[in-house]
Amino acid sequence: GVLETRIVGGALIAVAGYGAIAVSSPDGAIAGAVAAPLVDGLGWLALPWCVASVAGGAAMAAGPIAWRRPVVTRLIGVVLLLAGLAVATAPREPVVASDRFFDAASGSGLVGGALRFGLQSTFGSAGATTISILVAVAGAVLLAGVPREWWLRLGEWIAVGAGWTATHGGQLARRGG
Repeated sequence: GVLETRIVGGALIAVAGYGAIAVSSPDGAIAGAVAAPLVDGLGWLALPWCVASVAGGAAMAAGPIAWRRPVVTRLIGVVLLLAGLAVATAPREPVVASDRFFDAASGSGLVGGALRFGLQSTFGSAGATTISILVAVAGAVLLAGVPREWWLRLGEWIAVGAGWTATHGGQLARRGG
């Protein structure tokens, strides 16, 4: 029930807060044993993920009063923004061998590298980049609290633009313009 959710939220605040302190401490002086796996897994986004987890824990600990649409929408926006950034900043070269994968993924962490690898295997490098940018932009828009009506209008514009491109894009490509 609500009590268990609040306990889990408090635990998430404690664990993520400790992780944020560990990651931001110089040279891992406070908790290098905690910071190293976080940075390996999440790369340069380790601190933002910890802060987002503290915010999620705070919403859980506050109880149903904090589970309103604006709060939940912004938390989802943070997750989408960070996931999109992790994939967008992961290495773009094809990664085949598992050892090379772990070495290559260190910039955005193993999570970003794994997400990038999965998207790239399915949609190619350009598709993975496009999807990651769209996810990050959607997250930023949710985080900013853009009203639903604007989302609907944006969807209409994208649909019109995609339809026009599908209809006329081949003609432009043939003409070189």
